Amino acid sequence: MLGRRQELATLNQLLSMNTLEIVLLQGANQIGKTTLINEFTKRKYKAYYSVQNSTNTSNTSLFISEMTCQGLINNHSEIFLDSVLKIILTNATKDKFIFAIDNANLIQRNFPELLDNLLEILDAHKTPLRLLLIFSGDDLTYIRSKLHNFKINFSEMNLVSLSYHESCEYFNYMDNEEKVLLYGITNGHPLYLSYIDQSKNLKDNLFNLFYSENSPLLDIGNVILSSLFRQPSLYHAILAAVANGASHMTDIARETNIDDNKLSKYISVLLKLKLLKKLVPFQEQETLKQHKKTYYILDDMMLVFWYKFVFPYSSSIKTGLGKQILRNQILPNILDYAAYIFLHICYQHMCKLRTIDGSYINFDKVGFEWNKEDCFNDFKIVAKNNTSICYAQCVWSIKKVSPDLLTSLQTNYYNHELTNHYIIFSRKGFTEKALSLNATMPELRLISLRYLK
Repeated sequence: MLGRRQELATLNQLLSMNTLEIVLLQGANQIGKTTLINEFTKRKYKAYYSVQNSTNTSNTSLFISEMTCQGLINNHSEIFLDSVLKIILTNATKDKFIFAIDNANLIQRNFPELLDNLLEILDAHKTPLRLLLIFSGDDLTYIRSKLHNFKINFSEMNLVSLSYHESCEYFNYMDNEEKVLLYGITNGHPLYLSYIDQSKNLKDNLFNLFYSENSPLLDIGNVILSSLFRQPSLYHAILAAVANGASHMTDIARETNIDDNKLSKYISVLLKLKLLKKLVPFQEQETLKQHKKTYYILDDMMLVFWYKFVFPYSSSIKTGLGKQILRNQILPNILDYAAYIFLHICYQHMCKLRTIDGSYINFDKVGFEWNKEDCFNDFKIVAKNNTSICYAQCVWSIKKVSPDLLTSLQTNYYNHELTNHYIIFSRKGFTEKALSLNATMPELRLISLRYLK
């Protein structure tokens, strides 16, 4: 398994506590929860059950059979659910033990008896336990509520897509610019990353992922929205409009021809589902009044690519025109999309700095600032603490960065009340004059794409 080092370290730390520890492992479908559990529990004393989309009676029978198969009980012909759970807890009084319940989002409807019995037994259990209990699923609201009712402490872990740094391990042998694009079109999703063929170049991978008649991601946007909405048509229209540059409410309304009152409700739903993200300028984040400048973006870089470069051509791709579309429509127009990904990667790097001791600037807040109302390429990343502020600019240009850009950044972005720092991220690096100037400016750091890994 690639990535997830921090998550594995956290789970191992919880197991080492030698007490009852409960963790809610939550994340979107196919984000890698089961893979993480399997990796973590290798060669460890454990019980694992994946709740089935069946009846409570069926799940009870399956659970007992699975525990027999895993060696937890010897004969299940006349054994009951609570007896198996007590056996698991007895094992956890002797050695460190992991009990992982996967697809736990199905418990309320399909296997409520498991959770009810388990919590009652835990509540009555007096012997100290060395148990790590993991509930895994895409929505664990019900389990969270039940644990609160029993006044049982727990921790939470939310799995998200892999970072650029983690994802690079999936395409070690490609050049850096191909890595940026492949990271964007997969959004760091482990399943989509697994489709990457390291023996093929960017063009061939794009074709295999999206532009052949049987590509695994050709209909991915339809699959995602159909799983969330009974009637996804209006949501498709909104997401397509935002992906293609409609960044403000008025722009989205104009592009979709949806009434303002209805549109705001649809936008709220998409924000709640984290399909859309509302950006507020960094300087306005702390104000309670209504923000004047907001910017809507898709929170999933893969969906941005799909709505811009696949959705408009999906019928033609299915008729076998994928290679022609890729050659004539996609590759010549993909650079703006690459700049969008690069900004996200640089933002990840800024966030990563806060976790590194002795980093360039320690900060507690990070966000975006922009001057031009409708230009995503104008975005600057801003990081701040009580004494310092750092402005970062991301340059996705085929030219090396010259001293003029350094001077412009300092001139246009300066806070008179704080110590000012600057970072410039560059796709192609920096001119000799820029590097020489940087040597005289301790407040400035220059970072090339080749070092963002």
